[in-house]
Amino acid sequence: MTDFTRRVANSNDDGVKRGSLSWDVGFTYLGDDSFFGDFVAGLRFNNVTVPKDATITSAKITFRSKDYSPYNYYLKVYGIDEDDTADLSSDPTGRTKTTASVDWDHAGFNTNTDIDTSEIKTIVQEIVNRAGWASGNDMGFLILDDGGSSHYAQMYDYADSTTVCALLTISYTTGSESASISASPSVTPSVSMSGSKSASPSSSVSASVSPSLPEYGFGIKISKPGYDVKTEMNPENLIFTSAYGALGWRETVDIEGTTDANGEIEAEYSHGLGYIPLIFVYVTNYAGQKIAVPSKWESQWDADETLEENFYWYVDGTKIYVKAYSHHYQPVMGGTDTALVGKKYTFQAIIYFNEMNDEY
Repeated sequence: MTDFTRRVANSNDDGVKRGSLSWDVGFTYLGDDSFFGDFVAGLRFNNVTVPKDATITSAKITFRSKDYSPYNYYLKVYGIDEDDTADLSSDPTGRTKTTASVDWDHAGFNTNTDIDTSEIKTIVQEIVNRAGWASGNDMGFLILDDGGSSHYAQMYDYADSTTVCALLTISYTTGSESASISASPSVTPSVSMSGSKSASPSSSVSASVSPSLPEYGFGIKISKPGYDVKTEMNPENLIFTSAYGALGWRETVDIEGTTDANGEIEAEYSHGLGYIPLIFVYVTNYAGQKIAVPSKWESQWDADETLEENFYWYVDGTKIYVKAYSHHYQPVMGGTDTALVGKKYTFQAIIYFNEMNDEY
């Protein structure tokens, strides 16, 4: 069996279409947005040296998450049904997709964590079986929202980092490889070859996953001796996890408001904790970009005017308060200044404990 890996190698090889907005190269977002609609992410991998009609034994795409997001994501992966995929400098979302597709459902993303897609070997198999496929051709993929909860997460793209941008991994065999290779003693410890593993899937594995950590994950984790901290999900085998203690996640809430005649929003949410918790607040701006609050954001409104968006928040022992002020103006002496009226903003507040607590 042969393993092939390749990362995105050019800024024109990753991008996203955010709902009603135009295609943007050099970005990788997954999910959807309540204002703009469903996102479609596109990826292209150069010089995929997998022979035509090779047997694909496994395949996946690995992302490095740039954002923290505790939400459930429901995505669907397709291949771009082309022999040698052209770059993504123009919108690829209308290109023919493979018949094969794969559901990829994921329970949230932790910042700076590698995330694999579901098994996509059927998609890769369809592409390498094409009549015009040849080793060294370029291969493309589209990742669509498939019924998410109006939230999105950003992954590292080529412009962010050439070392942690999207990575394609393909394992394959060819007809020239010996059929007896799978019986080699060197592979007998694997689950697929061991009779004892396949004969006893019912007891220890199913019993060890209860109780388990919350589906949104954790920020800090220390395992007991003899347990792998990278994979251990049973809290009984952990010395500490922030899912249960200091900095443990309590809830994520959306605080919505619509700008009034003055272009302003004042909204609030009652957290009811009785003390001031640790909170991070984000907002999706007019252009559909998720940004940290507080912030002041400027963008081009039209040929003559600039859009300015201002976002703030503060918290006390009972409530979270958010504020916004948005207007567009001519940046010249005596120029016009117009409030942005009727714009709905959604602030996302992520609330953590700031004391040891058994609940989560």
